[in-house]
Amino acid sequence: MLLVCTAAFLSENAVGNAIPTPAIHDCASFRKWFAEQPGSRLTLTIRSASERQNPPTNGSDEFPIARIEATGFRGNVGGGGCLAGYYDALHHLVAVIERYDTAQDFVQSEVTSAPHGLRSGWVGAPTLNGAKLGMTLAQLERVEGSGLRERAGNDVVLAYMWQKHFGSPTNSPLFYSIKFLLHNDRTIAMDYFYGA
Repeated sequence: MLLVCTAAFLSENAVGNAIPTPAIHDCASFRKWFAEQPGSRLTLTIRSASERQNPPTNGSDEFPIARIEATGFRGNVGGGGCLAGYYDALHHLVAVIERYDTAQDFVQSEVTSAPHGLRSGWVGAPTLNGAKLGMTLAQLERVEGSGLRERAGNDVVLAYMWQKHFGSPTNSPLFYSIKFLLHNDRTIAMDYFYGA
């Protein structure tokens, strides 16, 4: 049974004014809330077979997200699924799984407003290589190696991309990436992507 809360919740914006935060109750409301969060900037990066490959030092990386803890909503995202996630209120972090037809993004991110309507769960697991939220650019590159950097003001996106062939080498590869969003040299979001 899905319980939908229709009351508006309050959070504070940067100047301390109370602003309404509606409850997440379906795919559209989840997508609208997530679009305003730092981690959404890392999702659904288009890749091509000719794109430069830049894997982490040991060849790959990923991080776990506990699907069983996630509140999920179905929808039509390119014919695929929608979003699922859970919220760590103690650390103000969210874990989000964004599903598409043939790909998925797994995100850990700081939040700008609480996602009312999601289950609670602990967020903040490091990647298999040891990268985690809160790290500086220098710390990330000590863990992952030199990455592709994209700067925008005080923000940096650090990205690593690779591909794997399964079965015959003539089969289409799966594309993978792990990306980190840093604000003022501190990691505030990370994304693990894989798909065709």
